[in-house]
Amino acid sequence: MSELTKEDEYGIISRTMMNIRSLRVFAREIDFEQLLEMQEKLNVVIEERREDAEREAAERQELEAKRQQAIEYIISLGLDPESLLAPVTADTVKTRRKAKGGVRKAKYRF
Repeated sequence: MSELTKEDEYGIISRTMMNIRSLRVFAREIDFEQLLEMQEKLNVVIEERREDAEREAAERQELEAKRQQAIEYIISLGLDPESLLAPVTADTVKTRRKAKGGVRKAKYRF
């Protein structure tokens, strides 16, 4: 008998939880008390994930507000935010061509 890896177990559980027909079959095979206990635990996990998602959304919103304040400050200084992305020395840098050597005469003759 082969051992399942954690990824395989999670895949099986995920497929079962995402399929309503599989859930109904599973619910018929288990006691009602166990089903209620599973519901309570699942509700706790869902609530924890909801709180995490709300916290992350608030952090993203706060970061976006700070970014907007920074852009407004840069504009108030009279600078274009797009010009800050280009390096200052962009106009002075010249590309150098690689020196090509001349064609050499064959050293040996066949």
